Amino acid sequence: MNCIFYLSDVYPDEHFPGDFQDFRDLEGTRFYCAPEAEKRLSQSIHALGPDGIHHIDLGDYHYLSLLWMREIREPFSLVLFDHHPDDQPGALDQGMLSCGNWVKFARETLPELRELVWYRGPDSREPCAGLPVYVSVDLDVLDRNEFVTDWDQGSMSAAQLLARLDRIRRSHRIIGIDVCGGLTRAQGAGDAELEKNARLRSLLNNSRW
Repeated sequence: MNCIFYLSDVYPDEHFPGDFQDFRDLEGTRFYCAPEAEKRLSQSIHALGPDGIHHIDLGDYHYLSLLWMREIREPFSLVLFDHHPDDQPGALDQGMLSCGNWVKFARETLPELRELVWYRGPDSREPCAGLPVYVSVDLDVLDRNEFVTDWDQGSMSAAQLLARLDRIRRSHRIIGIDVCGGLTRAQGAGDAELEKNARLRSLLNNSRW
């Protein structure tokens, strides 16, 4: 099911088809996910299932990918588009899930995860043939001329990202895909940045999955 998780105000004027989930009143979610917040988010994700396109707000909440992948009940590959590896121990509490350690948690706790393919630039190896894939896209992988986020960014173009996603779609069954990244007005985004980001997300939504 396509869905939109609101944890900040990153989508002020954008309208996506799908199920709207508003968690802006939920405490303990930015960067780190407190246990009670994780429980509530996991309950909502469990009810939705892993298929579809999931917009999961800023990169600050990229740990939501792990909660989606916990719902997968078959061997799969994780295909990650991200400027950062997200596999570091937590700086504040190594036992708490965060946007910087969720890949480490995935490696250590997901029995059905068979491989991770990390795309930081336009070139990388292909996912293992025969395995379905779960795709996670942090849009900070893109050059700032293409999309603006609240993190340091990579150099991939939107055309390269879309071409790689299309190649994966043609060669693998996609279980689900999540997309995070952006900038809010409170973080300094102006109309030009918001319009640029909205165009890119629209391109992703209109791609064939």
